[in-house]
Order: sequence, then C-alpha cells, then structure tokens
Amino acid sequence: SAIYVVWAEESAVIIALTGVALSALFARVYLLPRMRTLRRQLDASFSASGRLLFMQRLALAVNFGQLASVSIVMMNLLHVPEPRQEVVKVASHNVAQLATQTLPSAQSILNSQLQALKRNDHPRPDAGIGHAFSLAHPDNQTQAGPLQRFTRILKGKHYRALIDHREAVIQPLHKGPNMEVFRVIVMPNSGAVVEFIWHLERAYTEELNGEWRTTIVSPAQFSNRLI
Repeated sequence: SAIYVVWAEESAVIIALTGVALSALFARVYLLPRMRTLRRQLDASFSASGRLLFMQRLALAVNFGQLASVSIVMMNLLHVPEPRQEVVKVASHNVAQLATQTLPSAQSILNSQLQALKRNDHPRPDAGIGHAFSLAHPDNQTQAGPLQRFTRILKGKHYRALIDHREAVIQPLHKGPNMEVFRVIVMPNSGAVVEFIWHLERAYTEELNGEWRTTIVSPAQFSNRLI
C-alpha cells in the first residue's frame, strides 16, 4: 500500500507539471500573439470609455472568481473583427473638418452640465438632469439611459451631491486631441465636500461632428480640498 501511495503521489505531480507545461506552451504559442492582436483591435475599434468599461468588467469578474465570465469575455474579444476601412475614412474626414470649424471646448461642455445641475429644477423639475443627459456621449446615453434611469442614477448616493450644489471648481488633469479629463470639486447643498473625475471625448455621429461629450463620471469621493 505504501508503494501505491508513493506511485499515486508521483503520478499526481507528473500530471500537474504536465498541465503547467501545456498551459505555458498554449499561452506562448496561441494566447500571447492573439492578445497582441486583440490590443490593436481594441485600440482601433473601441472608444476609451469602451476599453475602460471592458477592463472594469474583466477586473470585477477576476476579483469575484467568475472564471467562466472571464473566459466568455476573452473568447468573444479574441474574435473581434478588424475595423472596417470606411469607418477609418469617416473619422479622418471628421478630423479634417474640425480644423475648419470652432466647437465648444470640453471644459465649456462640462461647465454647462454643472450649471444646469446647480439649478436642477429651473425652469421645470429635473430640467438640469435633462440638460446634463443631452450633453452625455452617445455611448454613455446608451449605457446609462434612458432619461428616467439616468435621473435615478443622478439622484442616487454616488451623484446626488451634484444636484442643487452650492459651488464647483474644475481642475484640468489631462488634455488630449480626443479626450480630456478634469477633477471637479463640489460643495453640495448639504454635507461634506466631494470630488469627481470627469471624462469627455469627441463624439462622431450624424449629428455630432467631433463635439465634446461626457463619457465617464466617477462616483463621488470625499475631498480634503478647499473651495
């Protein structure tokens, strides 16, 4: 029986080592080249907000041990088709048009949202939330909409400090050709000072030819900064 136990232990070790070796070989031969291709395809096919949303979902799946979810997400994205050439042409055309027209700045769009939320019920109830929603990026409107759902989100615990706030200060954090990021420090109508990280990107649709729109607003965090 002792010999059988030793044989079983050795067999288990050999099987485990074989599995590790095969996994490493699979990762090197198949996954790494595919992941490099995936990164290029993600950069070309998705906006920054889309890539961030994917990474957040993947991180949550890993943190909660949802290996099946991770596998499904990765297998779907490993087969992302190459971006269509006509999409690239449209983007290039829009960039060329931007040079010949003056658009509102990203900060002015952000400030317009803040001013509307500061007087949320003027000229009618929740008019400020409606205005803020109209200046959200189309991708964000799809994810957080429709307006009724967006209103519930804004009035929830993570964003209600923005509603009827007393003061707000905007601090630029990043400025790029297609994305800008700001820190927004808010003194709410009641309670402690909080801050948000506000992302804006250019939107390219039939109606929006490169205009700035909000893509991501982080949940409120308590701030030790003074207004």
